[in-house]
Parts: sequence; structure tokens; C-alpha cells
Amino acid sequence: MLPISSTDTIRSSQADHRVEERRKKPRFTLSFPAFVWIPILGKDWAQSKTVNVSTVGAVLETTMAVPLDSPIEYVVTFPSDLTHATSPLRVRFCGRVLRVEPQYENAGFRVAVSSSNYKYLSREAAEPFAALDRPAPQVVPENAELGSSSLQLS
Repeated sequence: MLPISSTDTIRSSQADHRVEERRKKPRFTLSFPAFVWIPILGKDWAQSKTVNVSTVGAVLETTMAVPLDSPIEYVVTFPSDLTHATSPLRVRFCGRVLRVEPQYENAGFRVAVSSSNYKYLSREAAEPFAALDRPAPQVVPENAELGSSSLQLS
């Protein structure tokens, strides 16, 4: 076996350093509610959440299989206790899908996104997303029987 030259060792350590330091911006592990829309799929907005965020992108958890390099839009809801706003702040991001990783434990996907621009949504523009956040009202038929945990009057 030939010995490794000192220049090979330097090249190897530089290559390892590049792999570790590929990201130019720090990521923050923050989980916020989000909605995702993939224009080429032609579907409605889908519920999602962030796994981590940075100033140039995010990783989202979603149930949709998203094509690589496709355009993507996503709206992240930042809570008011974080932003000190009077209500949650919604920001709409546009970007491209960089990576898609299947998550076998929950049958979902982690989607890495590079964001090219963003816009703070006004209260009016954010209202459709607020409506999507609200759980659907549960309708109980009038003739439904009370469960055993209900108070029975005699």
C-alpha cells in the first residue's frame, strides 16, 4: 500500500470541512404551523409545520410527495409571544424544493426549501389561513344518544 502524502491529507481534511460547513446561514430548530402549496400539483394549501428555519430557507414536514426543484410557496405562522405582535404573524415565502426525505415513521416527508422572497401578510390576506387553522365544528344530531360519561338526570 502506498502511504498517503501530506497534500492528500490536506485535501481530504478540506473536503471534510466543506461537507460540514455547506450551509452558509445558521438554522434554528423551530416548529411552527405552516401551509404548503405546490403550484405544479394544482392542489389546495396543505397543512404542514416547520422543522427548522433559517434566513434563506426552511425544512418542512408535510404529507405530500413534492417533486425536486419544483416551485413552492409556504406560509409560516409565527406566534405572537415570539414576535410581540398583538396576533400571530403570518409570512408567505416563495422558493424551490432542494431535497425531499421520506419519513417512514409517520408516512410523511421532510422537504428542504430554498426561499427566494417573502411577504408579511396583512390581517386580510392572512384570514384564509386563519380559517384553515380552525378545527371544523362538530355537528351532533339532535337525536344522538348521550354517552355513558354524561350526567344522567332522573
